[in-house]
Amino acid sequence: MKVDSILKKLAKEIKKANHTLYIVGGYVRDNLLEVNSTDIDITSSLDTDTLCELCEKLNLKTTLINKTLGTVQIKNKDCIYEYTRFRSESYSHGNHTPDKVEFIDDITIDAKRRDFKIGRSALQEPCDFYITQIRGYSLRLLSAAL
Repeated sequence: MKVDSILKKLAKEIKKANHTLYIVGGYVRDNLLEVNSTDIDITSSLDTDTLCELCEKLNLKTTLINKTLGTVQIKNKDCIYEYTRFRSESYSHGNHTPDKVEFIDDITIDAKRRDFKIGRSALQEPCDFYITQIRGYSLRLLSAAL
């Protein structure tokens, strides 16, 4: 899987803060399908303020998109990443906006909130495996180390 050097550096900084960075959703899916993709969503249990501090150390520009949902856009000159903090959500019937958001420490719980089954795909960075859920089944797919 192609992971750029900036994202690898960010993953190392997040690991130093005792958290793990995952690439999730469409980018993982597209790589499994061998499709070129620039849609890179990332996630961890790290709070957004600390994430922004780590990004600043790496000269990455951050924009807080939604504090309630823990969403930050991260930019460098070549790439844009969308970061979301691990969370669980509760919805009223028919609503698309969560009524309740709770930040959590478990990616498997976070994966349950994602829209599409393939959206629950996650790649731990740096990694030697994929975690993905397709049609409700959890799979652990071995891959080459990055």
